[in-house]
Amino acid sequence: MKPKSLLAGLVAGAALGIFFAPKKGKEVRDNLKDDVKAGNTGLSVLKKTILEMGKEMGEYCKENLPEEKIEEKIKDTKKVLKKTKKDAEKKIKKTVKKAKKLLS
Repeated sequence: MKPKSLLAGLVAGAALGIFFAPKKGKEVRDNLKDDVKAGNTGLSVLKKTILEMGKEMGEYCKENLPEEKIEEKIKDTKKVLKKTKKDAEKKIKKTVKKAKKLLS
């Protein structure tokens, strides 16, 4: 398996895990709901969650990858996280618009 494929799989799995895991996913969903109810977009909650994911993945890489590969993996992870963040922001904005229409 190619390292980039593994890394992409880890990122995708972690992202899905956040939203569908029984405890952490519920916390994230609840925090997003509370943020939206407070009139915000939920992006700050998402950003915090993604940053936590990045830190956890960085720690995993440091523990499980050869030293010379770590910097390369960190760069790859940052690219994937930026794309994931953009995609999530678009989806959240769309969802917020729908929610506001329903609440109006």
